[in-house]
Amino acid sequence: GVVAGISGVSGYGDGSNATFMWPTGVAVHPQADELLVTDRGNNLVRSVAFTMDSEGGVVASVTSTVAGAAGVAGSADGTGVVARFDSPHSIVYSLDGSTAYLTEASGGRVRKIHLGREGSAAAVSTLAHGMSQPLGMALSVDGAT
Repeated sequence: GVVAGISGVSGYGDGSNATFMWPTGVAVHPQADELLVTDRGNNLVRSVAFTMDSEGGVVASVTSTVAGAAGVAGSADGTGVVARFDSPHSIVYSLDGSTAYLTEASGGRVRKIHLGREGSAAAVSTLAHGMSQPLGMALSVDGAT
């Protein structure tokens, strides 16, 4: 079934009937209650928080924008909507779920997102730049690299 988004519909919209434009990367939070999605066509990082029933089925989900401005490409570090991405592609969570790392296909960068919790905005910074279309991202088992 569909966890987030509307099948066959692309665009930008948050909430329970969210839409995406070319989602390319998905990371599962260590507590398995949230996904991070790189929405490449909108130049955003999105969160899909969901609740599950006793049998592990998804009961409801709500999508929100973690960082970036819909449809605006760029390379700015900053918090929330101030941050800019250029075709975010792959994404992973840190082992404790407090940080995410992503690659930008067109921007040639690796970015770090310190995830804000309980109403605080996510802070985006650049870890590396000048690469030629970095598409993959992985984290070691111990979380060191």
